[in-house]
Amino acid sequence: MTPDNRLQAIRSELQTDATTRRAKAGPARFSAVWAKSSANLGEYPSKKSWGGINKLKAIAHRVPVFGPVARFVATSLRLPDRVGQLESERAQLQQAAISLEARLAATTELLNCEAAKLTALTEQVGLYSGTPMQIDNLLHENHLRYQSQLKLLAQLQLVKDEQIKSDSRLETFILRLNSQALPTSLEPGAEATQANQTNSETILLDDFYWRFEEKFRGSTETVRSRLQVYVPHLESVKTSAPGQPLLDIGCGRGEWLKLAQATGLTVKGVDLNAKMVRDCLAAALPVTLGDGVAYLKGEPSNSLAVVTGFHIVEHLPFTLLMTMFKEAYRALAPGGFALFETPNPENILVGACTFYTDPTHKNPIPPPTLAFMLEEAGFIRQECVRLRPESIINPPENAATLAVIQRFYEASDYAIIGFKDGLEL
Repeated sequence: MTPDNRLQAIRSELQTDATTRRAKAGPARFSAVWAKSSANLGEYPSKKSWGGINKLKAIAHRVPVFGPVARFVATSLRLPDRVGQLESERAQLQQAAISLEARLAATTELLNCEAAKLTALTEQVGLYSGTPMQIDNLLHENHLRYQSQLKLLAQLQLVKDEQIKSDSRLETFILRLNSQALPTSLEPGAEATQANQTNSETILLDDFYWRFEEKFRGSTETVRSRLQVYVPHLESVKTSAPGQPLLDIGCGRGEWLKLAQATGLTVKGVDLNAKMVRDCLAAALPVTLGDGVAYLKGEPSNSLAVVTGFHIVEHLPFTLLMTMFKEAYRALAPGGFALFETPNPENILVGACTFYTDPTHKNPIPPPTLAFMLEEAGFIRQECVRLRPESIINPPENAATLAVIQRFYEASDYAIIGFKDGLEL
């Protein structure tokens, strides 16, 4: 056997023996060896002397037989330090494992809680033993049941609306019974039938027009804001006709009466619609159920400061209009005024379309025509107030085109104010 082969055999035997000893000996054994070695050999050199030591180690490792033994001894000396490092890493891994186990336990508990909720929900809807097809069928049945309930709710709402209408008509009928004398005895036949039919139609018309106003005219707040433009005239009449009341013909829901009353004027109103009169009385407004022209005829001469009528002239025939204007002039005190507001047919959309939204409208009246009618009734001085005109953003340069377009932007409403001056008497 050559020296190299013998050296290789010795090296292999030493490595096998070292491996066996490492397997049999524990960390405590190597710690003891390390402590003994440290006591015999002293402390390791400082880092500054590692360079020379490494050179000596390299030379020693090349020496036959002694080199492998030296490496084995060096490895044995370093083994406790390495084992201690491994123990530290193992402790860190154990701590990380404990943390992961805690997080896993918390997650498991949360999943168990959610699973319990899902199980309870599934049991409530009856799906715990159903197949996917059964589940789909059940969902479809629930959807059909929900749609049926929606239809039932819609039908109940219709019944509720009809009940409200019936109650409203009954209240209107009772109000008319209390406010006017109906025939105490009627002969059987056509006259009784005609009287009952007329009274029934009036009640239906009252109910219709009350709801019509709610839908198309706007809220009471909107109407009151539009009427603010006339408040300065009310302030001036306190000086020109002091102490005299205001009469509003066709007072409707009472927006103008409330606004005039807030300025300090004494107010009163009259209207043919029993439902609107009921609402005004509920608001503590002095309103009478009856015909406005007939009521005006009963007023003493020179007794009123203001006579107003908002959107009533378009409902009346010509002869009745002239009678109302003349009676208004007679009943007004010197210094008072009459004000009548109506849709403005100068606006093409109003004159051709929106005027006819109200089925009780008769004819639109242009501003010059209404002003002339008031003049014929005695009001020598008039003023026209056009309400809410709109501006053209990009007017065309052509004058003819501009004149046509301007007709679509005219004021939608206007009012003629006729003044009764003292010199007119």
